[in-house]
Amino acid sequence: MKYIKTILISILIISAIPTIFGQSNLDLENQDTISPKNETIAYKLNSPDEVFVLPISLKEISGISIYDKTSLACIQDERLAIYIFDLESGTVTEEIDYGKDGDFEDLEIIGQTAYLLRSDGTIYEIVRFEDKKYVLNIYNTALDKKNNTEGLAYNTDKNELLFACKDEAYISKVKSEFYRTIYSYSLQDNKIDHEPIISLNPDSVLVKLKKTKSLSTPEELSKKIDKETGKLKFKPSAIAIHPISKNLYILASVGKILIVSDLSGKIIVVEHLNKSIFKKPEGICFDPKGTMYISNEGKKGKGNILKFVYRK
Repeated sequence: MKYIKTILISILIISAIPTIFGQSNLDLENQDTISPKNETIAYKLNSPDEVFVLPISLKEISGISIYDKTSLACIQDERLAIYIFDLESGTVTEEIDYGKDGDFEDLEIIGQTAYLLRSDGTIYEIVRFEDKKYVLNIYNTALDKKNNTEGLAYNTDKNELLFACKDEAYISKVKSEFYRTIYSYSLQDNKIDHEPIISLNPDSVLVKLKKTKSLSTPEELSKKIDKETGKLKFKPSAIAIHPISKNLYILASVGKILIVSDLSGKIIVVEHLNKSIFKKPEGICFDPKGTMYISNEGKKGKGNILKFVYRK
């Protein structure tokens, strides 16, 4: 009897070794979508280099893009309008209103053309967006309200826009309600690729999140996991491509995480976002030097924009 007990105890210890040392079956199942490197992010996320408080008109700020060397272009999610925010004075210097309401979630400024993304996947292209004789083109995509598109990025290498879906992952069929997807949209053909270029597996994201040093307590991790499904709760709210590394930064307000992946979808690093700093992160962009800006919607107070200097 004593011999049998010894064998059972040995089996339990051996089976527990992978979990004790941070290597579980979950890690092994998802290693194809995870970078093997122990990457670190090049920003001090708990210590913004500067904080810009926004006016009431941008309390519902939903997207940001670089406008020029000293300014950002901003939108809020109730009106087709672009606000130019000057980083030196900390004020809105111009408001360009196009006279339309709508749930606009993100924008990209490419030369003299502005692209705004509506939550149903519709793209508003505003040619010569600063001119009184601007041209507005509206393009419907295969995405719709169920996808709830909130993130927009420009891939210069392929002249394409990238869309991030906050809710339903797929266009024609559902593979998993927990997956989160990124789609590409050709600006040359004005067509969307019906197959996502990235499908984020929540289990793969969780594997990387468990390895981050930005989680200070086990309780912080447990709050991010759905108790019924055991899946990580995260919904992309903004995306941007880093100008130097060319990696994709995926900001999730729901879940309070920042995911960095390559453009094939391999997850490089996942960082926890402190809710006292990132109250409701809804926008992200980079200047050519890699300086990162993240905007937060105002909850009980005003919205803000956080500046993070790139540290190579």
